[in-house]
This record gives sequence, structure tokens and C-alpha cells, in this order.
Amino acid sequence: MHDLFNSKNFPKHLLDRATLRGREFAWQLNDIPSVIEAVKATGYISIGGQLQFRLEDGGTYECYEVEVNTCKTLEKLDRAEHVSASAAEALRQFDRLPNEFDFIVQGRAGFGKIFDERGATESDIKEAMCFVWYAENPTK
Repeated sequence: MHDLFNSKNFPKHLLDRATLRGREFAWQLNDIPSVIEAVKATGYISIGGQLQFRLEDGGTYECYEVEVNTCKTLEKLDRAEHVSASAAEALRQFDRLPNEFDFIVQGRAGFGKIFDERGATESDIKEAMCFVWYAENPTK
């Protein structure tokens, strides 16, 4: 995953919109469909990701239950099929998440005490909301 996002193959305009914490790149939610398409265009497999809240003080809080995981639904396919199928499945799963979860409610349920201790406003929480994304080289 890290090699794709650090390579010159991944679109710079998307990488510029990402945040990096540890070894994980994350984007605002409205960028994820473009990230999925870019992963597909580079020939990588979209594995998926999770909802995170990345506060300005450096804290990262992950909602594991709000996820996209193409590994759960796709079996091993040949490379071309897997790249294309993972992108389609990732987008399908990602698009359905807002129907299943209220992201702010999920964040507050898991991390409300931490958010409150840090004095995070509703606006701060919305701004901190992002989605970490993973991709895999199908040849490895």
C-alpha cells in the first residue's frame, strides 16, 4: 500500500489532498471515489479502508466497524479482473456506508469522551473525519 501512494504513478493532486499518519494515507470522504479510480488506473487492487478521525493534536481514532473490505467478498481472480472487480466492489461498499452509519454518531460513540476532553466542536469533528485507504500490488 505504502509503495503505491509514495510512487510517481499515483496522481499528485490526490496525494496532495491526503494526510499521512504513521504509514497510513487518508482522504476526506468525498475524495475516496477518485482514490479508488486512481488505484485501479495504476493497476493495484483496492483493499478498502476505515473511517478515521484525525485531530489536529495528532490523535487518530479509527472506527473499525465503518469499513470497506473487498477481501471479504472477492475471491482470487486473475490480475486484470481483480483490479477492476476490487475497484467496483470498493466503490459499491463505500457508497452504501452513509446509509448504514451516521459517521459523527459513530465517532462520538467510540471517542466522545476523548473529543470532549480535547474540546473538539462538531465542526472540528467533521473536519477531522477522513477515510484511510489501502491498496495492494497484485504481483506481490
